[in-house]
Parts: sequence; C-alpha cells; structure tokens
Amino acid sequence: MLDTNKEYQKKQIEIILSKKPSERAIMGVDMIDSVYQIVKNSILRKHPNYSKREIIAEVFKRYYMNDFSKDKIEEIMNKIKGSS
Repeated sequence: MLDTNKEYQKKQIEIILSKKPSERAIMGVDMIDSVYQIVKNSILRKHPNYSKREIIAEVFKRYYMNDFSKDKIEEIMNKIKGSS
C-alpha cells in the first residue's frame, strides 16, 4: 500500500477493520491465493512445459530468493523437484 494516497489508505484500513475477524481472515487467505496464482501463471508463461514439481520449485524460489543463499535455494529446489 506504499503507492496509495494516505487518505485512501486510511479508508482501506477503516474498511478492513470494520470486518469481523473471520471475514478478515478470509480476505487474507484470498489475497495469499491470488498472489500464488499470479506467480504460478507468470512462471507457466515463461515455462509452459514445466512439471507440477518444477512449478512449485520455481514458486519457492520466487518467494524465498532473498531469504536463502543461491546454493541453498538450488538444494531446496532440487529436493522439491525430486532430483536430489
């Protein structure tokens, strides 16, 4: 929300906080799923022939590339793909 006008950002937070906790939880899960689908689709556009495991490995890489070393990312991706 860093690109959102402060006035609109305040209104967004107001609307979110007006929801029941269960509704906010559902909104959060929907957002997480939407991001996953966007990432997965962008990988499939670049690599339409990837297997399910290769896609999951690439999603992992995209999510965690700043949290692990390159070597560790490759090690984990290989395990996800079943090639190690």
